[in-house]
Amino acid sequence: MDEPHLVAEFGRNAEKRNLVASKEFKEGEKIELPFLLLSDNSREAIRKLGISEEHPRFGLIARPATLLLDKEGTIHWLYIGKSAEDRPSVDSVLQELRWWF
Repeated sequence: MDEPHLVAEFGRNAEKRNLVASKEFKEGEKIELPFLLLSDNSREAIRKLGISEEHPRFGLIARPATLLLDKEGTIHWLYIGKSAEDRPSVDSVLQELRWWF
């Protein structure tokens, strides 16, 4: 990865968005999450991370990607899927977490 702190840069600038599918959740209610969610409406992050592809119907979209990064935003592991179904198994992600963290 040429720009290891890119995710942190976008993460700091991203708005926290909280979606909860539960009966207790009320529309407009905010919930504090222990992590930051990335909103990339401009698609700048997916371009710079190299995980974008052109879709004939939807234009520029993100390929399925799983990133493991530390608190400083350094990417320690990146998996980019070849298709929508190509995602790492939970076991492989947990193995990488144990290795790096």
